[in-house]
Amino acid sequence: PGLTLHPTGTVGFRGAGMREAVLDDVPAAPADILGGETGQGAAQIAFLQAMDHLAQAAIGVGMAQGAYRYAARYAGERVQFGQPLVQFEAVRHMLVDLAVEVETARLLLYRACWLADAGQPFALSAAMAHLRATALARQAGTHAVQILGGYGYMAEYDAARALRDSLTLLSGIETPEVVKNSVGEMLGL
Repeated sequence: PGLTLHPTGTVGFRGAGMREAVLDDVPAAPADILGGETGQGAAQIAFLQAMDHLAQAAIGVGMAQGAYRYAARYAGERVQFGQPLVQFEAVRHMLVDLAVEVETARLLLYRACWLADAGQPFALSAAMAHLRATALARQAGTHAVQILGGYGYMAEYDAARALRDSLTLLSGIETPEVVKNSVGEMLGL
């Protein structure tokens, strides 16, 4: 009886050391039960869900920012046809779009955090920030791979890692579809 942790092999987030937790006949006293007073469990779960959305959004913004910076640096250094890749309009536009999207996702996250810090309802803003940032992380990873071309698919370049890590955000506690359902409910749709 007790807690057993089993290592899991993941495609992304390899450095996180993820583990499967198995609880076997672990006793729980009434004082150990989450939710405080009887009947408060749903409110506690909703609060924790909103806090998880903030965390996922922050991770997504950071991943997207990192992939953008990596791709922009590479595009500035890699010379093709006598000029840096960043001088090609298609590459420059891709990077500009990513920069705008990273800033947009960051501002959504900041707003949700501000609401939470101010004691205001923040679940909707947090869920929206989560959706935007996690989708953007995948988009930024994909664009980084595209900008690096064949090198983007090679293990020694961080573009492939950025894309793999971004996929982890799609299979966390809630899938994007589940988060969209929550947003729809909060919007009254």
